[in-house]
Amino acid sequence: MSTNEHKEQSDRYVAARKYLAKNNLLATTAPCNTFTIANALTLTLDKTKGNQNWDKIIPHFSEVVLKIDQHCGGCDRNTGILILLEDLKTELKEDIVKTDNSIAKLTEHLDKVMDRLETAATEMHGKLLAVSSMSTQLETTANTYKDALLKIPAQLNSPRIGQGEIDPAISRSTDRKSRQVLIDFADNQITALSTAAISEKFMDAAKQTLPPHPTEFAIEEVTKLKNNGVVILLSTKEAAGWVQDPDIEIDLAT
Repeated sequence: MSTNEHKEQSDRYVAARKYLAKNNLLATTAPCNTFTIANALTLTLDKTKGNQNWDKIIPHFSEVVLKIDQHCGGCDRNTGILILLEDLKTELKEDIVKTDNSIAKLTEHLDKVMDRLETAATEMHGKLLAVSSMSTQLETTANTYKDALLKIPAQLNSPRIGQGEIDPAISRSTDRKSRQVLIDFADNQITALSTAAISEKFMDAAKQTLPPHPTEFAIEEVTKLKNNGVVILLSTKEAAGWVQDPDIEIDLAT
């Protein structure tokens, strides 16, 4: 072996010892002999079973074993190391095979679980669609019975209103409600007056409010309530909207 080759090998050995010491696999002060390496390899096997770092660890141990082999000068003291390395190699292969088998079984189990989940999801979707359809049918049936029960005889015998048309009775009711206003007078005795007197009092109060006033303002009907309130039916929606203005309503109620 040339001087350069010997130096390179020595450098590799030093680097290997530093790596093993840094990873707590072989102390720097441990003697370089077969007994030390055997113990170090056994410890390493226990610490790194199933660990993929063996590809990095083994080359460093090889450098140490090579150093021992050269030191022994071909003696048989390193035979135990070679046997141990072979045993380690066999154990590692077995661990890898076991790990691969475990992964394969886990993958197969997960596939079966996913299949069951997909089947359950499909069944659940079908049940939800069936429930939704049944709910729609029940709602339609209920509305049909409700419509039949609410119809008065005159409606049952009269022609049906075309699609998009509004029942005149409903239209009149809606228009009337839109022209009604509720006034709570501050005077508790207001309901003691006649409807005509209340109408006159209300019109006088409306004339005294600040302009602008509605174009058309007339009272068609006055209804007295038991709680001193009065419902007034005005001639137009515009008039009702004007009365319901907060400022105007206060002036009219006092």
